[in-house]
Amino acid sequence: EEEDHDAAREARARKARDREVSAVLRGLDLNVKRQWLLEMLRWELGPVSAGVPIPGLPGVMLTCDRARPLEDLCQHCSMRNPDGSGGPGAFLAPPRGGVLIKFKDEHGAGAAVRREWMSLVGAAACDRSNLLFHSADGGVTLHPSPVSGELTPEHLEYFASLGRLAAVSMYHGETLPLRLTAAFCKRLLGHPMALDDLLSVDPVLHKNQLSYVRDHGPEGLGLTWADTADPTGLFRPGAMTPLVPGGESKEVTAEDVDEYLRALVAHRVIGSVRDQTAAFAAGFGAVVPPALRSRMKGILEGEDLSVLIAGAPCIELDDWKKNAAYAEPVTRSSFSARCFWAAMDTFSPEELKAVLQFATGLSSPPAGGFRNLVGYMGDAVPFTLAELVAGRRDAGGA
Repeated sequence: EEEDHDAAREARARKARDREVSAVLRGLDLNVKRQWLLEMLRWELGPVSAGVPIPGLPGVMLTCDRARPLEDLCQHCSMRNPDGSGGPGAFLAPPRGGVLIKFKDEHGAGAAVRREWMSLVGAAACDRSNLLFHSADGGVTLHPSPVSGELTPEHLEYFASLGRLAAVSMYHGETLPLRLTAAFCKRLLGHPMALDDLLSVDPVLHKNQLSYVRDHGPEGLGLTWADTADPTGLFRPGAMTPLVPGGESKEVTAEDVDEYLRALVAHRVIGSVRDQTAAFAAGFGAVVPPALRSRMKGILEGEDLSVLIAGAPCIELDDWKKNAAYAEPVTRSSFSARCFWAAMDTFSPEELKAVLQFATGLSSPPAGGFRNLVGYMGDAVPFTLAELVAGRRDAGGA
């Protein structure tokens, strides 16, 4: 009995130490977390190839259709072709050595082409006509739509394919323009739910219902143990999902209000999109090994993973200037460079995004800012300004 008591005490002490270590690790700078994750992925999957075959690291080569990026991605992730013929898609293979992209009937290749393809896939996934995701903050962040299957019967295949692509983009040190809510990313990492997870999914519901009821109680509100089955109101207007058996007719009281709020948040954040989350996690887990996912849980918060996938939420021009490089030392103080940055100072956020995408193929800076821009092989390559030689400045196409 005394041995059992000692063992239990040791187990409690070990858990306490683990929590303390996790708290320290989660407090690390995002740059440190990004570098750690990049090194772990390269350790598991090998270095990213620069297009030259590496023994044992064949990489994955995909020929993609620019006009149908999302459907094409799913076909590359499918076990069979749409007509039932053929073998497994090329993207099902482990991306050891990286993923190379070529568009049909085009000759371009390299990191910029892969990044353009990721941008096209991300834009298609965000397209409201597909109804895969919805946003409650004006399109800043995205959460799976509970009714994604209404317009897109193969929606779970899409989520699994997007999960795989999100992991591959992190392996390359690049970004996928799919800014997921912190609550969704918490579920991918395996973190427990908290009531305030609702804030990133539906800030209006968090303010008008959760916060109000938590502060003032449910009296006089006529709340029942049910939540809307279709937040969009497009397919099942007025339909309700009971949070407990018979919940539609069970009134919320002051005694059970805490349980009600947990059930409401659990349904809105987790339960209503359980299948979509599981499919995305399965695709993500097909690239990121279980042991690494477990370590990620101890280091990353949901907000961290969201930024690691989609990049920095905005373009900071001062950070861009600070981390820019110049082909020649004299270029830094040249008239051309001064004109370039002066013009950039006048650009809108959308125009800055267009410049970044033209120059790098990225639609947002990597997590941690411009210091983390990468090249073809995933190594650090800064944004670089150079001047054309005098004889070429006025040439056609210059």
